[in-house]
Amino acid sequence: MQYRLEEIMQLALANSQPPYFLKLLAHDIRWKLLVLLARSDYRVQELVHFIAQPQNLVSYHLRQLRAHNLVSERRSTADSRDVYLPKQLERKRNNLRSIARFVMN
Repeated sequence: MQYRLEEIMQLALANSQPPYFLKLLAHDIRWKLLVLLARSDYRVQELVHFIAQPQNLVSYHLRQLRAHNLVSERRSTADSRDVYLPKQLERKRNNLRSIARFVMN
């Protein structure tokens, strides 16, 4: 068992930079947005209210998350003005489980 742990540690240390995906999640605002969007779909203004940050800052971080396919947007079918951000986390959740299994074995 000890030998296996040493192999895992060598693999981890060989790549000294964490994956960009983890860096993306490490930002406080992006993390809060993902936690909220994991629970439900929200409009941008609702997210601004919940995390108490300026709209331009929230929009910037949402663009970062959209660029990496963590969230997507859809227009309201009623008037096309409201943009809702549906959760897109199931696929990423499976990826994180795979990483956790690798690290734990």
